[in-house]
Amino acid sequence: MRRTLADVVGRRYEDYFRDRTPVPFEIVGTDGTTHGFGVTEALPPRFSLVVRDDVGHRALHSLDQLQVVLAYLAGHIDVEGDLFAALTMRRFFSDVHPIAFLGRWLPAVLHGRYGHDQRSISRHYDEDSDFFLTFLDTRHRCYTQGVFERDDEALEDAVTRKLDLALKAIGVGPGDRVLEVGGGWGAFAEYAARRGVSVTTVTLAAESERFLTDFFAREGLPVTVVREHFLRYRAAEPFDAIVNMGVTEHLPDYRATLRAYARLLRPGGRIYLDALAMRRKQHLSTFFKQYIYPGNSAPLVLHSYLRQVARSPFELLDVEDDRHNYFLTCRAWAQRLDARREEIVARWGGAALPPLPDLPLGIGRRLRHGSRPGVPVGAHPHRGLNDHGRGIRQSSRCSTSGRSPCNLSRPQAVLPGERGRGAGRDHTGGLRRVRRDPLAPAAAYRVPAHPGLGVGRGSAADRLGAGVGGVAAYRG
Repeated sequence: MRRTLADVVGRRYEDYFRDRTPVPFEIVGTDGTTHGFGVTEALPPRFSLVVRDDVGHRALHSLDQLQVVLAYLAGHIDVEGDLFAALTMRRFFSDVHPIAFLGRWLPAVLHGRYGHDQRSISRHYDEDSDFFLTFLDTRHRCYTQGVFERDDEALEDAVTRKLDLALKAIGVGPGDRVLEVGGGWGAFAEYAARRGVSVTTVTLAAESERFLTDFFAREGLPVTVVREHFLRYRAAEPFDAIVNMGVTEHLPDYRATLRAYARLLRPGGRIYLDALAMRRKQHLSTFFKQYIYPGNSAPLVLHSYLRQVARSPFELLDVEDDRHNYFLTCRAWAQRLDARREEIVARWGGAALPPLPDLPLGIGRRLRHGSRPGVPVGAHPHRGLNDHGRGIRQSSRCSTSGRSPCNLSRPQAVLPGERGRGAGRDHTGGLRRVRRDPLAPAAAYRVPAHPGLGVGRGSAADRLGAGVGGVAAYRG
């Protein structure tokens, strides 16, 4: 005899919370029957899972994370109450999908790395640009996080600050040449070009190439758009600086990426980059890999990246924990998506954009097609992304000219509580090529949820600033 939904969930609840702090919740069936789990008079339910139909019932009965999430996005299950309490219970549901796991790697074997990357990027970005423009900031169309001075600051102002920080960090001016990795919708390229900088932007997305080519031709700005894989791109002469905003996730081969930077950057040139980071590279849910980061893409693993930096001609100047800025940006995007819900449904279909409790999110149809979610898993409206750890500001004192790589696992300083909000902070300091200080104290090393990184291609006088991003100096 098949066990009831209440029996299945109840048994799992007892097992899952045997050594965890219980989270009380309830399930409301299609007939209105309510089953509580861990609920008492002293502990009311934090949230309710409302089953709308048989599809939702089967998804919950399976205890399979992927089925539950897809059922939620399709409206077969609703969440009422504290959504973020529900998100803390992600591992309550199993996520064992060996075929899907193999599917992450087989396309790269069959089509090669570059062909697989092309397909994955196309899946993420080759959608109507007008859709992305419904939620991006209206001033710059920037598809990465801004830098906020305060939580209620306008997204447009936060993005302007981010672009200004990036431009100052790479230290370029009129007549200099900058390579941008991933053009998006032209935010950085336009900002730099209007200040006399010559920009070449490399993209794999056909829609991005079309949008950018038309836009810069119409505006008459000195921007060259190239559709090519960054690792295959060649230039007649090296660039003065490189900017990479949010594309490191699509370049998971860190050694190859750093070699490409070294090949394309002049001695003394600077790099600014930011990236979404996690503690483990492939420790991602099946849903996350299939619908948010498809293909070979993966969040940055900072300690692994720094090991490769230590073996390269680059040196680290600064790491900024940017999780709160990332959260505020995603919240603004989500609010804008919800504000234009009717237009989005009319133009791109109504299979989606389900509202999430407590925080307006528009993630339905586009989330299924691989776009970033309105608020990443783990976000909290008051604490930011995974805001349980210590913030990092890292200034490693080291030299790339010695025989042995500098020890980038021992930051000179770790400052608790700095979450990248931007208020009253110096975003221009960070990386300097100096001799290693043997007396620099060891410190606890915590990988931030979304750091900006600084790396550089360095001569002794080079100094690279990183705000939410990073910079580097080539040894030359």
